[in-house]
Order: sequence, then C-alpha cells, then structure tokens
Amino acid sequence: MSNLASKIISGLLVLLAALPIHPDGQAGTEDRILARLTTSKGLIVLELEYAKAPLTTANFIGLAEGTIENGVLPPGRPFFNGTKFHRVVPGHVIQAGRPVREAAEGPDYTIPNEIAPGLSHDRAGVLGMANSGPHTNGSQFYITLADRSYLDGDYTVFGRVVEGLDVVMSIVQNDIVLSVDIIRTGPKAAAFRSDAPAFLALLESAKRRVQEEARVKEQTETAIIAANWPESKTTPGGWKYQILRKGREAYPGKEDRLRVIYSGLTLSGRRFFSTADGGRPSGSPPAEPFLYEPGQQTLTPALLSALSAMKIGEKRLVIAPSSLAYGGRGYYGRERRGEQRFVLSPGTTLVYEVELLESLKPDYALQAVPFHRVELTDPVWSRRLETNRRVTIPYALQQCEETGRVRNFETAAGLLAGAPPERLFHSRYPFDDSDVYKILEGAAASLKTHPDPGLEREVDELIAKIASAQEPDGYLYTARTIFQSNPFVLWVDAPERWSNLRWGHELYNAGHLYEAAAAHYPATGKRSLLDIALKNADLVDSVFGPGKRRGLPGHQEIEIGLVKLFRLTGESRYLDLARYFVEERGRSEGRESFGEYAQDHKPLSEQTEPVGHAVRAAYFYAAAADVAALTSGSRDTRDALETLWKNAVAKKMYLTGGIGAAGAIEGFGPDYVLPNATAYCETCASIAMALWSQRMFLLMGESAYLDVVERILYNGLLSGVSLEGDRFFYSNPLASFGQHRRSPWFACACCPSNVARFIPSLPGFVYAQRDDVLYINLFVDSRASVSLQDGQEVTVVQRTEYPWEGRVNIFIDPLLSRNFTVAVRIPGWARNQPLPGDLYSYEDAVRPEVSLKVNGRPVSLEPEKGWVYVKRIWAKGDWVELDLPMPVRRVKAHDRVKDNAGHVALERGPVVYCAEGADNSGHTANLAMPSTAVLVPQMRKDLLGGVVVLNGQAVALRRGRDGKSTLESPQAFTAVPYYAWAHRARGEMAVWLPGEPDGARPLPRPTLASSAEPSASGDREAWPLNDQWDPASSSDRTYPFIDWRPNKGTREW
Repeated sequence: MSNLASKIISGLLVLLAALPIHPDGQAGTEDRILARLTTSKGLIVLELEYAKAPLTTANFIGLAEGTIENGVLPPGRPFFNGTKFHRVVPGHVIQAGRPVREAAEGPDYTIPNEIAPGLSHDRAGVLGMANSGPHTNGSQFYITLADRSYLDGDYTVFGRVVEGLDVVMSIVQNDIVLSVDIIRTGPKAAAFRSDAPAFLALLESAKRRVQEEARVKEQTETAIIAANWPESKTTPGGWKYQILRKGREAYPGKEDRLRVIYSGLTLSGRRFFSTADGGRPSGSPPAEPFLYEPGQQTLTPALLSALSAMKIGEKRLVIAPSSLAYGGRGYYGRERRGEQRFVLSPGTTLVYEVELLESLKPDYALQAVPFHRVELTDPVWSRRLETNRRVTIPYALQQCEETGRVRNFETAAGLLAGAPPERLFHSRYPFDDSDVYKILEGAAASLKTHPDPGLEREVDELIAKIASAQEPDGYLYTARTIFQSNPFVLWVDAPERWSNLRWGHELYNAGHLYEAAAAHYPATGKRSLLDIALKNADLVDSVFGPGKRRGLPGHQEIEIGLVKLFRLTGESRYLDLARYFVEERGRSEGRESFGEYAQDHKPLSEQTEPVGHAVRAAYFYAAAADVAALTSGSRDTRDALETLWKNAVAKKMYLTGGIGAAGAIEGFGPDYVLPNATAYCETCASIAMALWSQRMFLLMGESAYLDVVERILYNGLLSGVSLEGDRFFYSNPLASFGQHRRSPWFACACCPSNVARFIPSLPGFVYAQRDDVLYINLFVDSRASVSLQDGQEVTVVQRTEYPWEGRVNIFIDPLLSRNFTVAVRIPGWARNQPLPGDLYSYEDAVRPEVSLKVNGRPVSLEPEKGWVYVKRIWAKGDWVELDLPMPVRRVKAHDRVKDNAGHVALERGPVVYCAEGADNSGHTANLAMPSTAVLVPQMRKDLLGGVVVLNGQAVALRRGRDGKSTLESPQAFTAVPYYAWAHRARGEMAVWLPGEPDGARPLPRPTLASSAEPSASGDREAWPLNDQWDPASSSDRTYPFIDWRPNKGTREW
C-alpha cells in the first residue's frame, strides 16, 4: 500500500465515528405494499420497501394515486398512467416515469437519495429511482435486468419485482405503462401515509439529514486533509496543492502537448487510477505516460488547472473538491484488473499525485520517417528516383534557361543595378519564378541523398542570380521588377505591390521559394537560399496579418512554405502568418472575395465540399492540416478537413486518384461528374492530393488516407512523366482517341517542375512512427532506419516485388531487443474497397484471403482502421510475412457516374490498367469486356520498363460491308498499367470498357477520305480531319480537333 493511502486510512480510523448511520426500520412479513404495473406487455408486481425508503415510497405512491401536487398534472390525476418505457438498455435497465408531456422530465420538485443498508442492485428485478446526480430524484424509476451492484450508494433502491419478471425482460422501448395500482396488506402497511402532508414532512426531514451529512462530510474531509497535508495551499479556484518536487524554470507553452504521469485516490484511500501501471496488477510492465493534448476534455477541471500552473519536471499533490472533479454525476468505468465495474460516487473529493515529465511542441500525431533515412531498392521507384536525378532535374533546369525563366532573374538584377530596361519579360507568366524554385527544391533533395558536385555548383550559380534579383527590402518577384520598367507582363497589370493578389502570384512564388530554402539548407549546410527566403518572409510578415494589411494569396502555397520555415528556424512569426492566411480565407467582409475558385467563399470550418481550382484547394487543405497540427487547431478545422477529404474521394475522384474534372477551371466539378476523355486530372493536382492525404494520415492515423496516396502514386502521378523522364502530361485523361502525347515542356510548366521536386520526397511516404509504434505505410523494396520514442534505432527492411506481386517480407532489426509495436497496413483494395466510400466497387465476389505471419506463425487479422498492430518483444532476425493476393478485379462505378454506366475498369493490386490501340489491333473504342472474359497476368520485362500486363480475350465490333450492320468477333486483348500509356505509337486508349458489346462503338469501314494523308500549315498535325470521329460541336474537346489558337480571324490555310 502506498504511503499516501496509509495516511488517508489512518485519518479515517480516528474520524469514522462522526459519520451518521441511516435508521433501518423493520416491517413484519405480513405487512406489504405492492404496486401492480399493468403494461402493454403484461403485469409486473413490485413490493415497495416503505420501511427502509419511506420518502421514496411515499413519493411513488403519491404520484401513482395523484395525491401529490407535482406541477405537471392536475391534482387527483394518476401520474404514471399512459407513460412509456422511454429508456431501455438491454442487459442493464428498463426506465419509465417521464411525464407524457415531453417538455417535462419529472415533477417540479426533487427528493434526496435514501441509501438504506440491506438494499442492493444485486439481481435482476430491483426497483430504483433514476436521477441526474445526488438528491435529484423525481418521478423516473427503473427496474434492473441483471446484477448492477455498482449502482449501490448512488441510486435509491425502494422495491423489487415479485411477479412478472418475464414481462420485465420482454419490455422494449416505448412500451406503455397503462396503470399503476397500490395494494396494502397488514396493519403497518395500512398505516403508512403517502398523502401530501405526510410526504412533505418526510421530505423536510430528508433535507435536514442531507444537510447534516454534508456538514459532517466537510468536517471529516477537512480534518483528513489537515492531518495528512498540513502544508497544502488553497488556490483561488478552490483546489488545493502541495509541491512534492520542484521543477525546472521553464513552463510549457499554452499549445504544448504534455507528457504526464498521475495517480488518483479517494479520501477513503482507494486508488482509482494510475498511468504508471494502467490499473493493471502489480508486476505488470509499466504503461506509457499519459499524453495530454491541448483542448482535451478527459481530465478533471482541477487536474487541468494544476497542469497549467506547473513547471516542467514538477511533481504536485492536488486535492480536488467534487465540484472540480466529477461533481454530482460521479464516474463509472471498468477496472482494468478485470471486468468488475467500479464507481467514483457523486460528490467524491479526489487526491492526485501528478508529475509533468516534459512538454512537446504541437505537431502531427504521427511523424513520417524522413526521405533521406529510407533507401528504395525496388525496380519501379528506384528507377524513377534515378531518372529524376539524372534526367528530369537537369532537363528541367535546361528548360528554365531556354525558356527565359532564369534570364528573368538576370534582367531583374540588371534593372536593380541600373541597367537600361530590356524590351521583354522573357517567359509568359508571372509565376514562372516558381518553376525555378521547385526545381531547386528537387535538386536539394537529390543532393541530400546523392551528393553531386556538378549539380551543387549549378545550384549555387542559380541561387546567386536569384539573390541579385531580390530588392533591398526583400521583395522578390521578377515579373513586377521588370514590369516597373516595361508594363507588359501577363496578369501583373496592377499599380503597386500586392495590388493583384488574386492573379499576380507574388505570394505563391514566395511559398515555393520558402520550400526550396527549407530543403536546400539541410541538404548543403549553406544559408545562401535560406537568407533570401527569410528576408522575403520578414517583408511579407511586416505587410500582412492581424492589425496590418488584410489579404491572402489568390493561389495557396505560401502557407506550406511558411510552415516549413517555422520548422527550420523555430520562429513562431512564420507559423502565425501561415495561420492567418488559412483563417482569413472565407472571411472577405471589407475586402475583395476571390470566390469559390480560390476557396474564399466561406471559412474553412464551414466548407463541406471541395470546389474551385483543384491545386489551390488541395494546397490549402494541406496547409490547414499543418496549421491544425502545429497549433493544436480547433476540432472544427479537423472535422472540416475530414469532411472535405471524404467528399473529394467519395464523389469527385477518378479511379486513378486524379482530381479535377473540369478543365475550364482546372478544378472540381459537381459530384459524380467524371468524364473520361475530357478528364483534366492535372499532374499538379495529383501531387497536391497526395500531400494533403499524407498530412491527413499523420493527423488522424487512419490507413484510408494512405490508400489514396498509394493509388495516386502508382497511377495518377506516374502517368504525368514519361519513363525517360523528359516528357510530361499536364492533364491525365482516362480515355484518348489518339490526340494525347506527352510534351517536352509547357508555357505554364508547373507540372514538370512539380514532378522534379516531388519524386525525391517519395521515400518519406513509406514509413511513419508514433511513440513506440512503427508504421509500414507502403510496400516498397527498401531499407530504413527509424528512431522510436526512447531514441533506440530500429532497422526495417522490406523485400517484395510489389506492386506486381503481393508477398511482402518485412525484417525488423532493433539495436537491442525491446517491446514495441509494428503496424502493418492492410490496403483497401485487399479488403474489397478500391477507394474509401462507395464511388467504386468490385463487380466480382472474390474475397482475397490476406494472411500475416510473424516468424512463420500466423497472426490474427482484425484490422483497426486498416492497421494490424503486432506488439511484442522484437529481436534481431524477426520478420513479418504479409501475403496480399492479387486477383484481376473488375471495377464498377457508382450508378450516378453516367459516363461509366455499363462500363468496367481493370485493376490488380494498386495498379489501374488501360487498353491501348498499340496492343489491340490499333483501336480500343470498339472493344467490349464481357463478364465471362478471363484475364491472366503476365510479367513482361521487355515492355515499358518491365510491367505486368493482363492478357485475355475481348469482343471486337466493326461495321459490315454495307457500313450499317455490326459484326462481332473475339479478339486477343492486352491491358497495360495506366501509368505507362502513351509511350508507343499514337493511338486510342481507354480505362473504362463496355461490359457488353452494345456499349462499344463499331469500327467504321475505311473510306477514301479516311485513307488520305491531310496536311496543315505550320507545325499542326492534320490527321484529326479524317479520323472518322465527329465532335458534337466546335466546343467538344472529347475527340481530336485542329485549330490555330490563339490566332483568330486570320487566314491560315
């Protein structure tokens, strides 16, 4: 027994005599008062304990017979007749007595508890009074359905069922009490008075008793506290404390998370909780300390107040009066030693010993294992990383030179140095600076893992040019610096700085500068780019924020960059500014609103559906997640982000993970409107959605977010860049009629530069860690070093051929054997759910049997939010074997997706497949994939860098000789991974195929026109003129077309 408990019990022995004893009347066996409850299910007979609970019995009888004024019904009217069993808890109680008038919960008075010795809730059929706290009984009563002894002491027992227990057990909610009749037998029962004067006399006597009990309780508790803790001090809030050990000088921040150990006892000496042993029997391994999150409401008010006043390292004894503990309601729970319930009675004073171990700055609940601590060795991603490093980054830097983006910095620097104005801004858009910054970010990440003196030298030279273009006060935006001398730059037609926030992209550019700097400094140790970024951030912070200029970026991004600067420097001003930009959006009173396109139509907490520009939206929500994590953001923000994410995934996402169906706004369309041939699915939007989804996982911990990340990575993202690394898709449609090919570059080159910076970060998505839990997020042949909570290093190695095969071996190698948890994600596709929600489902009834083994022994598969947690003492040589069967699956879309009605898509594991004309006799639109088709996976190492293809047989349609009849024939069929399409000859492509022949387009017979070879002026290809596809109108972009944009009204041919 602890010293604290011994002291309390010693005090009790001295003062126990002061407690009052409730009188216990006796009734003869011949004396009985019965209550006959006639219900809609039958008769229940109750014997009332009028001698042991006289006030409660008189109250019940008076209400039943209508002899007590109650403020609800007129005198003389029986109270209970016609009332319902309004609360039925199976296995617990049935409850009735609430007035028929629903606005009232009971009579206009309350009566005190009567806790009589010998009366217990120790069986089914016990009659008791319901209350909302001590001494708040009214008219509502209950009958127990099982032993509920833990209610003893807090609820009045005043009778028991003597007939009709079977009826009690049959009662369901809203069954009716038809009538209550009172029957007295014997002289003492007959003499028991329940009229109004007798009831009021009993009530006044009970109130005096309660007051006396309270007085004696207060004296007793005061004496115990004085005897045991004479040095305790009373706070203005009413709780007492005594410092047991002084802490350090530092106090935690108001938004810090607190790691705490505390135990609690009642003044009777009974311990009711301890984080030190989690309530388990002595000798059990110690539990982790409690982690308190700001805003959490699980602690009592006194304990919360004490923590807010403590220094780090301090240990206190805290005495909490009932009003600052669990009050009049008390506390119920289960003892962790077993299934026996325990209770803290209403009105209980509590004693805590609490120790504040450390404070932790707010952050994500989970932490991603940094990309530079993870080495990918699989053939898919390691090859992509190498290609990005050797090809994409150098190629993108070269394109920035050739397209004038770098020269813009040189020109701006010259103007600042007094050079004569040049005639031209050398590229097209004011946000072209951001492409340079993004490529620098990718280069820095590459240098972090693969030092390259040549690349580093090129980066240094480019940073020097950027520095020379920065104005003295930190302003850096080449478009405006050049515009001041030559006002012709697109979208910058505004008289002064910050005056075109909606379209100017000043703040957007700055955000990518900050991200590049936050990557460059840790990778190289050089401050050159960081100093540029900090100088600009300080300028922006001096202009915008509370009490300064109101405004926000038209294109979100600076918020993410500011958060990264905060993480790097610890300067809270940057986080505060990011928070301001997030919270200002949607609050446009007194300033220009940027509307739905920029998610400025309402505050984030009120948004329920993602709208507008898809990249803007996803960057905004990613930044809001950052701010919520780092500032202990409100529950409303987290709830809104969860709602928005679920809507995006369940109603607006393509099977490939792409978002943004509407090309006109590069953004979201209405729910379920997901056209295939005109799908926009911008590559940047896929990257932004992956960034947002990863943050939601780190914030919430659910594997559904990673299911989306995985789908994006293997499909919507990879399609955006060629296998060679130097050709790119801006949009990623799910159907093509030959008009789509990757481009070497774009005037608006946001996507290629985004790819260059995103791919090096991919290893950082594979693993995560929280305290002593290691999360296996993605299945990639890899090796990583992870630091768990106590700083111990664990090496984790995956050996797998995923995504082509589902066998994954995970080797766990801790430095020393120790107890921790490995959490293994069971992907949604392996649990028959392509994406969270019901937007897509599998057409077949296959139920893949996933298996998990540790050191060869099976582990029970009961995923919790998509995770299987394996907690054990891990030692060198331990391994986990995960088997994810990968049958070919036929996917169908929700009925409301009209474009996919009657169509199916093909999927295997996380990989979405498509049919290309190159593998299917030159066409796909004439193919149908009936449900009887058998598809067999085959590894083709000679094709598209090595892929698994699906081989089978489809039904092909073509026109007969008359040009009208339709002929059907079987045709060999091959599908390739969607990400690898458009690497061969120009041709048709389809992700969704008709499930029946009548949904396919018969192949037209060739004509003289279709056999010709047309030509057009300039570099335009004229083949769309005779491809036999007829657009519905001049605005129809479904099929290939030819135009001479941007020329209008000119002679071209």
